[in-house]
Amino acid sequence: MISQTRKNITAMLTGYGISFMGDVLLIYATNWFLVVATHNTRLLGIVNGIIAFVYLVVNVVAGSLADRFNEKHIMIMCDLVSAAACWGCVPFLHSITRGAGLLIAVLAVLEAGVACYTPASKAIVAHIIPKKRIATFNTGQNVLANVVRVGGPLVGGVFVSLGASLTTFLLIDGGSFLLSTGLTAVVGYHFTAPDDKPLRIIRDLQEGVRAVLADRLILTLLILTPPINFFDTAFAIGLPYMVKVLLNGNGRLYGITTAALAIGGVAGGIVLAVRPPHRSATKATAFFWNALLNAGALFLIFVGRNYPVIVVAVFLSGFAQTQYNVNAYTMIQTHAASEVVGRVFSLLFISSAVTTPVANFLFGQVMPALQWNFALLAAVGMLVSVIGAWCYWKRQH
Repeated sequence: MISQTRKNITAMLTGYGISFMGDVLLIYATNWFLVVATHNTRLLGIVNGIIAFVYLVVNVVAGSLADRFNEKHIMIMCDLVSAAACWGCVPFLHSITRGAGLLIAVLAVLEAGVACYTPASKAIVAHIIPKKRIATFNTGQNVLANVVRVGGPLVGGVFVSLGASLTTFLLIDGGSFLLSTGLTAVVGYHFTAPDDKPLRIIRDLQEGVRAVLADRLILTLLILTPPINFFDTAFAIGLPYMVKVLLNGNGRLYGITTAALAIGGVAGGIVLAVRPPHRSATKATAFFWNALLNAGALFLIFVGRNYPVIVVAVFLSGFAQTQYNVNAYTMIQTHAASEVVGRVFSLLFISSAVTTPVANFLFGQVMPALQWNFALLAAVGMLVSVIGAWCYWKRQH
């Protein structure tokens, strides 16, 4: 039993790390090449807004699929389809601006794969890893993700400096999906169908909603997540624009900046591993404090308006986001009933994704006009959101 658990953990973490490295490289390349090609954030905002909308729509059914069908098979199928999308478009993508439609289609397929893969990968954890080790697994996975976020942009910057094109990154990402498929295949998991009821999306979502309403902490998390994600999306849109346009930086500096975000995430994961919050009230307090730290980082950018300050700010933001996410995932995996955990995760991702298309379209269009003021707007908006969620929590708790 112990050896199988270790085998499962190793396969899950390794597959996740390889696949995520490919994703980070592609995201880095897409964001950078779009800004370089257009010298503004409008096309970047449109692209990210469309794929975020795809993520939102697919998540409506993803949780039900994860609770109804074999999670391992869902993960493998998503990886295979994503690999085919990456490699299939390479011969036809000759220009980013002229091939924007093809690029959007490929990214939409990848985002749909992520939307189906993520609830399944989170739900399977409760079945293949003992409950007492789930928090450790989530912390390890998050630290691994942030290590990849450190290395990915640095590697991406090297590739860009050597003359790599966007198609190079698509080939790498496709290969990472195939490697992830092989590692997922070795995970030991015996699937037992929950019942013989047919798949009914609306009814299944209603069951997930009832599970959320039964846990005030999870409900508070779902209330706080949309506005936090909205302003984090503004930050993601603004980061390459600040480095390239406002500060006249290059790809190497952008890679260092995004690496700083990941280093902050690693630090947040280490702190969480040493002193994890145990009681529900403590976890709720952690959500609010981490969101406030994120708001403070955005305000620091507005005040500083220079490259060293941005590096410090993104470090603090990465620290806060890691603590927020690890607490959220662990809480759902340990609190929610196993038969609805996929749908609860799906609702969490829906609550997060519902604001992403709006934020991408909006900030992609207005970023050139707002300039540094976007950071102040995002900081104030996040602060107001935290205060509102905190007042709700105190009334209900």
